Amino acid sequence: MPQIKMHKFSHLKYLPLMLFQLLLMVLFFIFVRYDGDKHHDLRGFEGTHVMIFVGFGFLMTFLKKYSYSALGFNWFLAAIVIQWAFLCQNFYHLKDNKILATKETLLADVGGSIAIHTFGAYFGLGTSWAMKPHHKKTSTAPTATSAAVDLNGPTYISDVTAMIGLFAKLSFLSPLKDNEHYDDDVNWELP
Repeated sequence: MPQIKMHKFSHLKYLPLMLFQLLLMVLFFIFVRYDGDKHHDLRGFEGTHVMIFVGFGFLMTFLKKYSYSALGFNWFLAAIVIQWAFLCQNFYHLKDNKILATKETLLADVGGSIAIHTFGAYFGLGTSWAMKPHHKKTSTAPTATSAAVDLNGPTYISDVTAMIGLFAKLSFLSPLKDNEHYDDDVNWELP
C-alpha cells in the first residue's frame, strides 16, 4: 500500500482560524471597555453559556460516529460566534469609540428564541434528510452502506451524554426566560 504524503503546507490549514481569533482579540483590546458596575449578577449570561456549551454540545453526541466531532465543532463555533456577535451587535452603540460591556449588552436576545429554535429544528431535519443514503434495498445481505448506517446509530455512552445535554439545556432554559420577570429584592426560600 503506497504511503500518502502530506502536503508541505498542511500544518497551515488552521492559519485562517488563528488569524481570525487574533483579529477578534485585537478588536476586543481596542474597542471593549468593561463597565465598572459592582453588581455581578449574571445568572442569565452564565445560563446561556451552560445551555450552549453543555446543553447543545452534549445533545449533539447521540451518533457514535460523529459524537466527538459534533462536540468539538459545537464548542469551537460557539466560542468564535459569541465573540463575533458581541462585537457586531455593539458596534452600533459605540460611546467615545468604545464598546461598553454592561449586563444589558451581555444578555440581549435580539433574534428571539422561537425563531432560532424553529430554524434549528428545520435545519436539522433538512440536514438529516440530505445526508441519508438514497438507494433501494435489493437484498438483505450486509453491504458497505449497512455498516455506515450502523455507525450512525446510537450507543449507550452517546445516549447518556445526549441525555446530560438535554437536561442541562432544559434546566437552564426556564430560569433564563423567567429571569427578567422576577424582582431581585424578593427573597426566595424553600417552604
